[in-house]
Amino acid sequence: MASDDKPPVRTARRRLAVALPLVTAAVTGLFLFTADEWVIPTLFLFGPRWVVALPLVIVAPLAVVSRSWWAVGFTILAAVLVAGPLTGGNLGVGPLLAPDRPAVARLRVVTWNMGGVKAGLAFRQFIEDTDPDLLVLQEADHQMDAGSFRPGWQITPSGGLRVASRYPVRPIDALDYRDFEASAAIGRYVVATPEGELTLVNVHLPTVRPGVEAALGSKLRNLGPLRDVIRQRADASAKVRGWVGEPHADLLLAGDFNMPVESRIYRADWGGFSNAFSEAGTGWGTTKQTHWFGVRIDHVLYSLPWRCRHVEVGPDLGSDHRPLIADLVREGP
Repeated sequence: MASDDKPPVRTARRRLAVALPLVTAAVTGLFLFTADEWVIPTLFLFGPRWVVALPLVIVAPLAVVSRSWWAVGFTILAAVLVAGPLTGGNLGVGPLLAPDRPAVARLRVVTWNMGGVKAGLAFRQFIEDTDPDLLVLQEADHQMDAGSFRPGWQITPSGGLRVASRYPVRPIDALDYRDFEASAAIGRYVVATPEGELTLVNVHLPTVRPGVEAALGSKLRNLGPLRDVIRQRADASAKVRGWVGEPHADLLLAGDFNMPVESRIYRADWGGFSNAFSEAGTGWGTTKQTHWFGVRIDHVLYSLPWRCRHVEVGPDLGSDHRPLIADLVREGP
């Protein structure tokens, strides 16, 4: 009797292993097209996305014991979808695929939302260790001054947005909370590098947090505030995108965009730029950390002939954001 049951059980295992990637692919498509537009996918976008890996814990062993290469192959496909677009994993092969051209300029850019923490000993040691050319800060320490850096560094005047640089840097214009429905701040600067002037935009777009907290606080019975926040964020992002202008060789953007690359808003407004971690980073690159999950919402953006050769997330310096460190090169012909 037990022997007669084995083929149906094995068939059921195979079907389950084949069904999983099909369901995962459908969920992935829905997620990528509607995250930061529909409320439930948006909650998933900014939540503990790793939960979608839990079915694999059950299905993967079943695929192996089913003794079916099809089942194993489909399970691997599901795992790739989960590790990649669903949870934000990235395999940065850009430096390997890029043509081998000489670098005519190099720039190490660090962006960090300080969250109002003070520029103490850990911060100074981080700057000493990473030795950036440009430090782009949001929610910055107002009391930080040039004495926090090596001699010769410059830092822009006190404010939530600040830029410190080993090169001359000056602010030229800005947008602030008065220009948006939701809290945001955007600054534009000129940086005089040895190879010529660059335009740098320091970005701090509105957070989704109030809408998420309202939705969770009502146990998903009141999703109106989240819908309003999604609309406000989309409007703010589109306004900043128009203010920034089109991508060009002398334009860099860095900061807290408050959206991951899977966001519909991000793809619509910022997908035309190259993203440092998307090009050269491997892993999840989470820059905003909670106790039990993280999300990649801090970015460094640019366009050709700039490329990213190396990128990494820095250590915990006291904020709920981690610094993002990107090594950019400007390639010659």
